[in-house]
Order: sequence, then structure tokens, then C-alpha cells
Amino acid sequence: MSNNFEDLCIELAHSVDANEGRDRNRSDEVKAKLLNGVTHLIGQLWKGVQIYDDYEAPVSLKAERYSSSSRYAPPGQSYKQTRAAYEGLKNLDLIHETNKGWFNPETLQGEITLYAATDELLARLAQLCLTSALMGPIRLICEER
Repeated sequence: MSNNFEDLCIELAHSVDANEGRDRNRSDEVKAKLLNGVTHLIGQLWKGVQIYDDYEAPVSLKAERYSSSSRYAPPGQSYKQTRAAYEGLKNLDLIHETNKGWFNPETLQGEITLYAATDELLARLAQLCLTSALMGPIRLICEER
């Protein structure tokens, strides 16, 4: 079992990749994008549950969000691999969808997809000790937990 965030994300990316049942293996570049997708999804949840136990993280599942402009696109992520990470984590029962996103092009209105951690993922996240350098402004002291 992983005891740091990076190892947990690598382990989960391997699990997602192994459980997809693909005919062909991903290239190293695409595997890196899958890892970035898993890291982003799990990181959003990890930061959120530090503030609120029932945190629901947002994820954009619109392809345009990832390809329209490199200026606004998440670095190192692609739509296909972020979507694969999202679906893979759902299939592993580590996350569940709490609000299905939608968009109406006629009215230009919609809602973003929300997801939350399952008890299994929450238990794994509770065992982690993170440094503030890895996760930004959140400072956790492992001895307090």
C-alpha cells in the first residue's frame, strides 16, 4: 500500500491501465498523460476532503476544455486520458459520480460533472502524508492525524 501521494497515483494509474482490457498498450507519452489525469482527479479529492468530508470535486468532461487552446488547457493532460482515468477510477469503485454534467448549445447553459471519493479511496487517502511542496498551500502534519 502506498504511503505517499505520488506512489498512490502511480499505483492507481497502473490499475486503471490494467483493468481497461485494451488490445494495444499505451505509449509512454500517453501513459504519462493518464498518470497526469489520475493525479489531477485524486489531487482534487485529496485537497477537498481536507476541508470537507463529503467534498465533491468538479471535472470537465468536454473535449474542448482540453484541446481548444494550450493557454487554458490543463498542462500535461488530454481529454482521452483524463476521461480514461475518470472512467477507470469509477470502474475500480474508488470514485462515484454525484452530478452528471450537461451542456445545451442553444442556451449555452450547463453544469459540470461532480464526483466524490468512495470509502475505500478515503481510507487510502487518510494514510498519506503529504508535504506542502507537493500539494501547494495545504500544510498537513502527519502527527496530527
